[in-house]
Amino acid sequence: MTARIAILSITYLLLSYSSVFAQVNQAKLDSLKLLLAAHPQQDTLRVSLLNRYARLARHTNPDTAMVITREALDMATALKSRPWMAQLLATQSMIFSKKNQYDSCIKYGRMAADMLREAEMPAASLTALNLIAENYSSQGRYSKAIDIFHEVIQLAEAAGSKNNLGSAYGNIGSIYLNFGIYPRAIEYYEKALTVFREAGDSILIAAALSNIGISYERLDEYRKAEDYQQQAIHIFQAKGRVDVLPDVQTALALAYARQGKTGEAMELLSQSMDGAVKLNNTFSIANAAIVRAVTGRLMGERTGLRQYYTAAFDDALQGLKLSESLGEKLLQRMALKELAALSQHLHRYEEGFTYQAAYITINDSIAGENRRQEIALKESEFNHASAQALLKAGHLEELRQQRSIRNMIVIGAVMLLLVAAVVLVFYRRLQRSRVLRLQSEMKAGIADLEMKALRAQMNPHFIFNSLNSIADFIGKNRAREARDYLTKFARLMRMILEHSEQKEVPLANDLEALSIYMELECLRFEQPPTCTITVDPALDPHTIYVPSLLLQPFVENSFKHGVANLGAQGKISINIYKEGDLLHCRIDDNGSGRGTGHKAGDHVSLGTAITQARINHLSPAANGRGSVSVTDLIPGTRVDITLPV
Repeated sequence: MTARIAILSITYLLLSYSSVFAQVNQAKLDSLKLLLAAHPQQDTLRVSLLNRYARLARHTNPDTAMVITREALDMATALKSRPWMAQLLATQSMIFSKKNQYDSCIKYGRMAADMLREAEMPAASLTALNLIAENYSSQGRYSKAIDIFHEVIQLAEAAGSKNNLGSAYGNIGSIYLNFGIYPRAIEYYEKALTVFREAGDSILIAAALSNIGISYERLDEYRKAEDYQQQAIHIFQAKGRVDVLPDVQTALALAYARQGKTGEAMELLSQSMDGAVKLNNTFSIANAAIVRAVTGRLMGERTGLRQYYTAAFDDALQGLKLSESLGEKLLQRMALKELAALSQHLHRYEEGFTYQAAYITINDSIAGENRRQEIALKESEFNHASAQALLKAGHLEELRQQRSIRNMIVIGAVMLLLVAAVVLVFYRRLQRSRVLRLQSEMKAGIADLEMKALRAQMNPHFIFNSLNSIADFIGKNRAREARDYLTKFARLMRMILEHSEQKEVPLANDLEALSIYMELECLRFEQPPTCTITVDPALDPHTIYVPSLLLQPFVENSFKHGVANLGAQGKISINIYKEGDLLHCRIDDNGSGRGTGHKAGDHVSLGTAITQARINHLSPAANGRGSVSVTDLIPGTRVDITLPV
């Protein structure tokens, strides 16, 4: 995913370039041209002038900047000036980044960082490393980016480079923001804010404040979001940074709208849109249009006036088209969600279905990519935290040994040495315990993400079957059936999403979701089978917790391969009862059984394997008492699932 990590990010601010500053930039380039014309000598001064010219020119003409950089690099090589060779490699890395040639940027950036470190130029080396990490992020290689950012943090702390340290913290925060891990995002943004305040860099302080505000908005803490965005806007206005004001104003307007302050939101969005248009910033225009659509929908829902829905629909459509031209998936998702909701309000149901289907597709695409990246991020954080813990333990051990030696010299007492040895053993055990606990917590986090990945395998083609059924109803002008089906489908999707972050859910909730699923499947039959769910009256399904969608794959198999051809003669029964501390779930159908089709058997085997894996993940201490078994009936199939409760 190469979408912008956040509406306003530290990286964006550091590398931003707008038409507002184009004249100033051109004036500097003209001045450097005069200096170069006045100094034709092939020396380090000319190399310096060429390097400055290339770094400025990369914003408007990266190809020209690359030609100038190579000329300067040849000159520095002839002069055997390794510091200037290193700085020019860093300049090439910047130009490749500007051209979105990420691999080349990373290659030259790493060469530059190593040479700059050898030349004892730590600040320049850290800038190169930060750029490398930012390009890994642009490639979607977030775990690698975090590794480099942590490397920058260690080196920047040692070198006292505040801006590089704060930028690394801020960029890690933006990665966590992208994956919806908002508390961690706020943690890193707060670290960045502290560093930038120590450095006294107002612009970067404002950037950190705005990103914290965005994180709180995602956590539905709108009052905090409003406070942080207002602080950021005050600083940007005072510093004349009109190039970033539109996005911050849009973020503040969204916080206003979520709190019901729609009038204030619309007024601020008018300013934001005007600023974005003046800057000719397509991203900012799309961003403002979509947030204006959100605000308009909220105004329509409050007043019931159709005019708000109509205007909001036009804004959302504009935002969608612009975000598609930019390839901004996050903005596209937000626009499609609004268009689907607004179509319902405007009674444009067929359009609403199209937008809802597109929203589900892009949301699944983003969510799938995020799941894969989250596991890599957890592993990266685990490795970093383990290394930090071991490094700290080693450092403290070294300090303790020095203290013991000094005490032996001063006091000369063998007793102190013995006491120190006892303390050392105790301390090592304590540190080892802390490291093992940290590893256990991180591995638990990775296991949790693997659990989510297993849940994600639970038959995604059901969604497409459902959407096809809705489309079929619409095509046959059966609007009421389509509306009923879509309502149930939306309710089921909402329940699945609500349960997706939980390892276990109440049995009552899971059976409710299963019941809706069975209703949806039955609607697809001209003569639906008979479906029953029986729960032992002695059970309280609200106090028993089970893995979400535990029975769904086997019920789906009964529909697809069991009773599909039986019509009203088909029967599917589900019985839930408890024996001792074991919960039994039995699914029976009177279908054709496993022996009549190889694919059906494969499907049962896959469902069995996935469910068994989920039970093992959720109850590793159960000593294998959780199980899944499949039995052939005459006619039909029986599935028994047992798990400890």
